[in-house]
Amino acid sequence: MAKVSAGFVVLPDTADAAEVQALVPFGNPRMLAHASGRPWLVGEWPPERVLVAAAGPTRLAVIGHCPVGVREALRRTAGQAQPLADDLATHQVLLMVRSNTASYRLLGQLYAESGVELDMPYLDDGVLEATLRVAAHEHAGPWRFKPLLADAMRGIVPEEVLRRSTKGEFGKDIRRGLRRNLPAILQTFADSALADRGLIAPATLRARLTAPQPDNTTTQTLENLLGCETWLRTATATATRRAPGAAPSEV
Repeated sequence: MAKVSAGFVVLPDTADAAEVQALVPFGNPRMLAHASGRPWLVGEWPPERVLVAAAGPTRLAVIGHCPVGVREALRRTAGQAQPLADDLATHQVLLMVRSNTASYRLLGQLYAESGVELDMPYLDDGVLEATLRVAAHEHAGPWRFKPLLADAMRGIVPEEVLRRSTKGEFGKDIRRGLRRNLPAILQTFADSALADRGLIAPATLRARLTAPQPDNTTTQTLENLLGCETWLRTATATATRRAPGAAPSEV
C-alpha cells in the first residue's frame, strides 16, 4: 500500500503561521499540536508542490504529492466513518447542521467583506441542543407545519403566520433556469475534471439532468457539483501554471 506523503494544513493570515513553521527544521514535516484541538502538519516544501485556496481570512493549503488516488482515499474514509449519534434521526440532523454550517461560515466571511454581519439564530448552540432534546416525531407531522418551531414562536410571531400550512416554493424558477442553461451544463460535464478522476459518471449525470424533475433535489445537488467542478479545474490549472511539465496532481 502506498504511503501518503501529502498533508492538509489550515493556516491563518497572521504572523502565527510563520512562527509555527519556524519551529520545524527544514525538510522535516511533522504534526504539531495547536490550541484549536486540530493538529497542524507543518514543514517546508518547494513552491511548485503547494496549492493554496483562500476563503476570507482562512487559507487551505494542499502540500506535497499524494500517491493515493481520490477514490481510494474516499473508500478508506468511508470504512472508518462513525455515526454522529446512536439513532438515525439525530445523526441526520447533526449531519445536516455540519454540512450547512460549513457553507454558512464561508458565506458569513463574504458578507463581512462588505460590512454585513450574517446572523443564523437557528444554528445557535442553545437552539440546537433544545431541538435535539425533543423526540424526532414531534419536529413535524401531517397536520401542522413545523409544529415545534410554531410552538416556540407563539406570542412572538403573528398567529396567522403560525397557522400556515405551506412555505414559499421557488421550484418553477429553478426548473426554468435549468431548462434554459441545460446545454451549457451538459457541455461542462462532457469534459469533466471530476469524471477524469472517476468521481462522477457523465452518462448517468446526463440521464438524470435530462429526465423529468419531480422536485428540486437534483438541481440543488447540481449547484454543489458545479462548484466542485469549477474548483477542481481552477486548482488543476493553477498547479500546472506553477510547475510546467510536472506530473498531474492527485488532488
